[in-house]
Amino acid sequence: ELALRVSAQLKRWQITVDDSAGKPLLQSANGTLIMALATAMADHFSPVSLLAIAKHPLVTGDMERRDWLDRARRLDLLLRGPSSGIGLAAIERRIDAMKPDHPDRAALIDWWPVFAKLLKPLAFEDSVSPIDAFAAIAEVAGALTNNAIWKRAQGRQLASEWEEITTSDLSAFGRVELQTIPPLLGELL
Repeated sequence: ELALRVSAQLKRWQITVDDSAGKPLLQSANGTLIMALATAMADHFSPVSLLAIAKHPLVTGDMERRDWLDRARRLDLLLRGPSSGIGLAAIERRIDAMKPDHPDRAALIDWWPVFAKLLKPLAFEDSVSPIDAFAAIAEVAGALTNNAIWKRAQGRQLASEWEEITTSDLSAFGRVELQTIPPLLGELL
């Protein structure tokens, strides 16, 4: 933390230093995606958490990045305003309710089912065992990024930490409420 503060202060004078501490895993792109998935699970896919996933730099599904971001931006515009419920089904209803001549309708109708299917393993009701939650998060993260989340230095570090967490005995937790998953995962990572 001290290195981060000193580095930030030096930037005021346009002095760039490389702190040797490195970047914490949860502040890397890989870590932020894992936490975004846990948050989306916990809040039943609120528009904010859903868009954090859709616009994340590692997420492309099986599309070109530019095409994926175009659909994510269209979804962002659609979800602005009053909420029409929670969950993936509420967003699907909102897309279906678009006027037939809406310029974004065709793109979203083609894209949304693919995105929703990738997120489906995270759709738990009220409580879940951490083992099942972490397995679902890993599955969805791999599918959304074509396994890029586990590649390069940060990805390998995350994979190593993930293996350590998921092979640990988490049975003492039993079933926990969904809102417990993000802070639990944050502490474990």
